[in-house]
Amino acid sequence: MLWLRWIVGGALLALSSWLAGLNGYVFWKGCVRREQTSSWIPVLGGGLGVAALTIIPVVTVNRWWWLPLVLDWGSLPGIIFTVCWHVARAKPRSG
Repeated sequence: MLWLRWIVGGALLALSSWLAGLNGYVFWKGCVRREQTSSWIPVLGGGLGVAALTIIPVVTVNRWWWLPLVLDWGSLPGIIFTVCWHVARAKPRSG
């Protein structure tokens, strides 16, 4: 069954990397080049990466389960950016 964990973990990691690459391209095109772009895919790439690093049967790899959430623009960086953007654009309430 060890081989199954390698196959599933590797497939999930490949899919996660592909989605993180797409999210990175959306970030580059929208935030750096200031061009019209499609929307990013929130949390899916990071979540699949977490699942992959948890499934792969290497303890050293399992300890890095959080890394896809930090590296994928569609996960923590994109969510933090979105929250900051909305807070900065919020109109102050007069009271």
